[in-house]
Amino acid sequence: MPEGWRFPSKSTTVSALWHLWWCGIPADRIDGLRFLKGFDMSVQVDEQYLSKARTLMEHLVDIVKEQRLLPVGVRNLWTTDHLTRDQVLQRAFLYMFTQIHPTRSLREFDDKRIGFESYLTCMYNLMSRKRLFTKR
Repeated sequence: MPEGWRFPSKSTTVSALWHLWWCGIPADRIDGLRFLKGFDMSVQVDEQYLSKARTLMEHLVDIVKEQRLLPVGVRNLWTTDHLTRDQVLQRAFLYMFTQIHPTRSLREFDDKRIGFESYLTCMYNLMSRKRLFTKR
């Protein structure tokens, strides 16, 4: 990792993290964040952020697979273009939201648009409270 590089902060949105997860940060010569390991982090809090981000991203990928959200003919998320990945994320996020809040309306979902949700302070906390994760 480049010296001084830090994992995206806790205020990073789910959609921004999704993009970094698949595309990385080419300007810093960092591949998709999905390839990082805890030992790659030079600061302990970044190792925790990576762990929480991985849990959330893996859960979203599981939703994509289980709900068959990929477009016809597409086999892997990492081989799709940015627009397709964003569309798939929107559908997975909506599904996850309805699982977390089964009685809430889609209007309420619109009020919590994915572009504004912090991956740590919002989604991970909501999901862990609802116990949607299984330990791997």
